Order: sequence, then C-alpha cells, then structure tokens
Amino acid sequence: FQAKTVGEKLQSSLVCLAAVAVAPVPGSSEMWLATTTMMWLDKDQAWQHVVYEHPRDADTDTILDQFQCRSSKAKAALAMWKQMPPEKKRGCVLVHNASVRRILVRPKLVSHISGQSGESGDWAQALDHHPLGNVMKKALAFGEKPKVDGQVFIAPQRLAVVPLPPKPDTNWGWRGHFSYGDTKVGDCAFREGGVFSFIS
Repeated sequence: FQAKTVGEKLQSSLVCLAAVAVAPVPGSSEMWLATTTMMWLDKDQAWQHVVYEHPRDADTDTILDQFQCRSSKAKAALAMWKQMPPEKKRGCVLVHNASVRRILVRPKLVSHISGQSGESGDWAQALDHHPLGNVMKKALAFGEKPKVDGQVFIAPQRLAVVPLPPKPDTNWGWRGHFSYGDTKVGDCAFREGGVFSFIS
C-alpha cells in the first residue's frame, strides 16, 4: 500500500477541522488537535502491509503453505471456494487474512475514467484518512440511518467471501479498502472471482 502523502495529510487535517467546526460534539476540537498531532507524528501503517492476488490456477495447499497457515477452517473454506462453479464466483472475491489482527474489508465501486468512487466526494475521502474522521462523519449524519456497504470482518488466519457491489456498466471496477476497525490501512484493486491475501 502507498503511505499517505503530506498533501493528503494536510487535506485530511483541514477537512476534519471544518467538520469539527460545524459538528455539535463537545470536546471535538480538543480531540481534533490530539488526533491530528498523532496522525502527523505516527508512522503510516500502509507501508507495513501488502495485498497479494493469487494466480487463478493456484493450488489450495500452495496458497496456505505460503503463509504457514495450518487452520482447518481456512483449508475447508479455500477448498469450498475452489470447488464452486465460476458463475457462483461472479460478484464476489475471496479474501485471506494472513495477518495476526482482525481486519475489515469494504469493497467499493470506482470509475475507470475518473478514478473516483461514485458514492463519496473528495471531502469524504479526506475524512476517511483522518483518525477522527469516522466520528465526525457520524456526527454530521446524525439522525440518518447508517449505510450497510457490504463490509466484512475477517479474523486472523481466516478466509471470507466478500460480496462486490453491482457495476452500473463496464466503466466501473472495484477497490477493496482494508482497515483495522477505524484505522485505514490501504486499498487495492479487486478482480471478480479472485483470491487475495492481506499480509502484514
């Protein structure tokens, strides 16, 4: 994954400051100062992680042996995926969490033309990069029902089928956004029916 650039951190800090200024959350300005300082001083987690897409014809044992995964549940899930007919694999991917922490995977549609997500603008993406961003987004959306966007939690050394949102046309593709709860790690391109391993 690519680390956040100085420009992205600056944009994130300013957008979150604007959200704090209009949000009715007591103590949010102090939290903004603390989390912004942490964001600028902490090392970015992105460079410590990678997502590997396995070849389509990779053997079940080869995939698990690459990461010394001895879990019987992981073997059973991968064997079941390999036996599924191709038409049942449409609209989903298999994600293997080869890390030691539980991850959250959110698949999102992305335009091949503009490279932007169809559901959120630049300000929402900037809020996603800030540690306080999720709190501010929830405060600004007070009273609205939360969206269920196909997010999937995957335990360490486990596999899960992640459903992909339907594409409006061929100008759209998917990106998988990986995070540890509210801490975003990075994102990568997803290909329908692929097997991906998240490695830390």
